[in-house]
Amino acid sequence: MKKFKVDEKNWYCGFWNSSPLEIGLFRGFSRKELYAREKLHFHKDFREYYLIIDGKMTLIINKKELLLKKYDLLMVEPGEIHRVTSLGPNGCSYVVIKEKSYENGTMPVKI
Repeated sequence: MKKFKVDEKNWYCGFWNSSPLEIGLFRGFSRKELYAREKLHFHKDFREYYLIIDGKMTLIINKKELLLKKYDLLMVEPGEIHRVTSLGPNGCSYVVIKEKSYENGTMPVKI
């Protein structure tokens, strides 16, 4: 058994703390925090899931915009180029799950 906790607002686990998959909870994530970290990318050999708990977010997936709102669940397939592009006016709370977790599992895309 291993318990993961990072801080009071957000939690996540992955290869960096010995988890074979990545799971993250981001509560009240703001636009400023988003733009500092989210880059266009894809994953070679695993799916990524987004579950919206509260608020809204917009993603680009293979050049198409998609709006997700509270209780939406999205699965991004391996090889699909994606990134979160915007959050609702009050931010967004969501869970992200990646089927695998290993260093360099996220492949950046140059525009």
